[in-house]
Amino acid sequence: MRKCLKSNKGITLITLTTTIVVMLIISVSITININPYIQKKNKTNLETDILKLKEEISYYYSKNKTLPIINKYTNILQLEKNINDNENYYVIDLSKIKNVNLNYGEDYYKINSEEENVNRFLDIYIINEQSHTIYYPKGVEYNNQMYYTTMNLEQVKIEDIRISKIEITGDKQGKVGEQIILDARIIPEFVENTGVIWSSNDESLATVNENGKVTLIKEGKVTITAVSKDDNSVSENYEINIKQ
Repeated sequence: MRKCLKSNKGITLITLTTTIVVMLIISVSITININPYIQKKNKTNLETDILKLKEEISYYYSKNKTLPIINKYTNILQLEKNINDNENYYVIDLSKIKNVNLNYGEDYYKINSEEENVNRFLDIYIINEQSHTIYYPKGVEYNNQMYYTTMNLEQVKIEDIRISKIEITGDKQGKVGEQIILDARIIPEFVENTGVIWSSNDESLATVNENGKVTLIKEGKVTITAVSKDDNSVSENYEINIKQ
């Protein structure tokens, strides 16, 4: 009877030990398989956030001629910086950016004032004053590498970038005798430029001065053109409908 019990007890311990070992192996295997997926998801979340912020900040900047920023941020030693960055980095003011749901950046809501030292926060988004590159100081890990932004490593200096497009905004129609103010936006915006040259295809219908002010003279359709002073191959046409 005792031999039988010992035998049963021995079998039970061996079975239990084997089960534990198998479970540990399975657990480690699942962890190894899941980690790359989680890391990839985190990197995708970061890329999505920065893409959204870039779009909204570009729109905000074109409208207000300033960045939506608050406190200055200097905890930047870990960042792989854009070669076009200057020394000024600021926390992005999310209260000025509408309809953007982000995966990260919760520390922004812990900032109490514009005088507060924010260098202790990492889960925030910051932007460089000159290059407008967006960074996430906390970073995300993927394939044994930390990512703080979506910046392409093959960077181009700002002085090597040329004007690619002109966007004209303003009223598309008006009455005879009225004046319309047109605005020419250079793309990309951070490229230094000397402005545009305005012209009208029919000055009997409308004239335009060097500042984009159009004077409507006679009923019809007139085309106003803006040509870059730095590159006359870059231009944009804008049609205005003139009514009596």
